[in-house]
Amino acid sequence: MAESFLAETVRRLREMSERMSKARRRTAELRAEIARDRKEMHLGPLQAVRDFRLITEPATPRRRRR
Repeated sequence: MAESFLAETVRRLREMSERMSKARRRTAELRAEIARDRKEMHLGPLQAVRDFRLITEPATPRRRRR
């Protein structure tokens, strides 16, 4: 009877240890995801947009309207 109690206790401890390991891994993943999201929040919506148009003529000054 004592052996079965000990075996059951060891099994439960292993299961809890596995769950804790999974929780720690998930916590690390979430921390990295939150850090990435915070970094991206500081960027404006046009930060990732690039203008690949070629400039063929120099810009001409506009006339002032009266």
